[in-house]
Amino acid sequence: MPQAVTLVPTHTAARTRCRLCDCKLGGKGDDLVTCLCLHCLDRPEAAAIRSSATRSQVRPAPRDFTVADKELIRRIHVHLPAAQLLSLLNERLRADHGEASPYTLEQLNAHLRTLRGTASTQDWANLRKIVRDARAEGVAQCVTAQMINDFAVVFSLTPAQVHRLRDVLLCEDTSES
Repeated sequence: MPQAVTLVPTHTAARTRCRLCDCKLGGKGDDLVTCLCLHCLDRPEAAAIRSSATRSQVRPAPRDFTVADKELIRRIHVHLPAAQLLSLLNERLRADHGEASPYTLEQLNAHLRTLRGTASTQDWANLRKIVRDARAEGVAQCVTAQMINDFAVVFSLTPAQVHRLRDVLLCEDTSES
């Protein structure tokens, strides 16, 4: 009757003991990638550990968020904790693509940082910088009073909003309206 073997977890970053016999690693012939000593490398359990280690090393990188995922993150991230949002995104991914590699928490946090970075661009100081850059590149000169009127109709702006928009974008050119 084969003897039951308990595996020692490998959650430490710099593992110094064998996963099977718990002896110290670092001798000649020890496999530091799979955390197995020279004596345990020939054991049948070691073959399973080596094959799972190579599968985890060959695991594909997580895919990028789709446009729909990014929009869902943008709308829901203030209402859900990141771990719960990640679970929701991975459930959608499994439903759409089956056994695709799941999104990671690091990937979600990186995308959330980009959202937080763009949220501060809505204040007046940043708006002035954007208008200054548009003028320097010649884009602001292309804006006419007729464009602003069309924009006001399409987006149902109030007369006060139209007046502010003309003041900001046209400056001296308000005589055209």
